[in-house]
This record gives sequence, structure tokens and C-alpha cells, in this order.
Amino acid sequence: MQGYRWLHLCAIQRGYVVSQDTIRQLIKLIDPDGVEHRRAWRLRRRHYRSKGPNALWHMDGYDKLKPYGIAINGCIDGFSRYIVWMEAYNTNNDPKVIADYFTSTIARLEGCPERLRADRGTENGHVENMLVLLRRNHSDCFAGDRSFMYGRSTANQRIESWWGILRRQSAQFWINIFQTLQDDGHFSGDFLDKNLIQFCFLNLVQIVGGKRPETELIMDSDDASFSTILDKRVFSISITIPNFSLTS
Repeated sequence: MQGYRWLHLCAIQRGYVVSQDTIRQLIKLIDPDGVEHRRAWRLRRRHYRSKGPNALWHMDGYDKLKPYGIAINGCIDGFSRYIVWMEAYNTNNDPKVIADYFTSTIARLEGCPERLRADRGTENGHVENMLVLLRRNHSDCFAGDRSFMYGRSTANQRIESWWGILRRQSAQFWINIFQTLQDDGHFSGDFLDKNLIQFCFLNLVQIVGGKRPETELIMDSDDASFSTILDKRVFSISITIPNFSLTS
């Protein structure tokens, strides 16, 4: 026997008015063995653990708008889900650009994370070198080389979850607009068309996707204390940052 969602859909398609809960209870009575079998093989949600704010930042690039000339890079705090930065630009593959996001952020927040996780893209190399340098003289177990973690982009749990929210709340809107331009013959994907997209839309994408008030960028959570972390950020890693920009 199929699962209750599939059977509920079949019932609705045949004109029956019945709730999913009713279907679920009926299946438990009719096919209890099948229910237990499906429960044993269901996808288990992964549990995320972090010891506190700024213990681990997650950094990644978002490429869904890249075919139209706009590339997004973001970083999120694993514990609070605070958006550390979210930037739209014409590239997210240039190490100097990503490094500038990092240095600007830690200068603004007056501290760096205990650890940072990213994929093995070459664009993350400068950030790795800087974080390892900044953490070289600290005495905790993640100091120095252990402060930067590499892993598959799809397994970078916190930032991947945020990309899904961004897609639903913002990015899909722009994808639809740009796809319409392409379907109507106004966008061919060449260098000039991408530059026109950047000229007309880049600032708008940044405003919608990355420059809203920070309290609106906290993902929904059952734990109300997450909303207070913006006012109580505790940086255990204090640093002194020189005044420079890598993109100048």
C-alpha cells in the first residue's frame, strides 16, 4: 500500500473530501506493517550542533542567477543563523572579491569566527589564509590551520538551507524576470546583455537579497532567543584589523 500523502491526493482527485489525518489513521488500521516499514526507511533529518555564536560560520556561493550575469556570495553564522554577509556582484569566483567581503565583515564586527566552513573552490583560498593567520596565536583547539574547514558544498548545512529560503523569497522572482527577457528575445547571454542586466538590476537584487534589515534575515526558529542574538553577539576571538581593501 502507498503512503498517506499519495492516497490523500488520489482521494481528492476522485472528488472525495477527506483530511490527510483521516487517511493516515485508516492506513494504520488497514496496513500497520506497511506503515512501520515506511517509517523505518524514511529520511532522517540531520541534527545541527554548534556551541555558540561565531563558533562556526558557513560560506558559499549562489549561482542560480549567474547565467544572467549576477553572482551571489554569502556567509551565515551556524548557531544564530545570522546573515554575516550576503553580496551580489558580477562574480563570486574571484578570491580577492570574497576576501574583501570577509575583511570588511570582520572589521565591522570587530572579530572573526572560531571556525569557518566552505567548499574547495579556489575563490576561498585568500579567506582561508587570512583566518589561519589571524588565529595563529590563539590557544584553543581550533586555532591556526584548524580554523578553516573544507567540505562539499551540498553538505554545508546552514548556508544550503538559507539558499532554499532565498530562492523562495527572492531569487525565483528574478529568475522569472530574466527568463522572460530571454524567452522574448531580449537576452542572449552574451557579454553585453549580461552587463546590461548588471547595470539595471544588480543593485535591486542586492537590496532584495542581501541588504534588508538584519532582523528580517534571521530564519524562522522555534527558539525565540535567536532573535536576541543580534544585540548580544559575543566574539570570543578578538583581533586588530589593518585598514585596507583587497579590491582597490
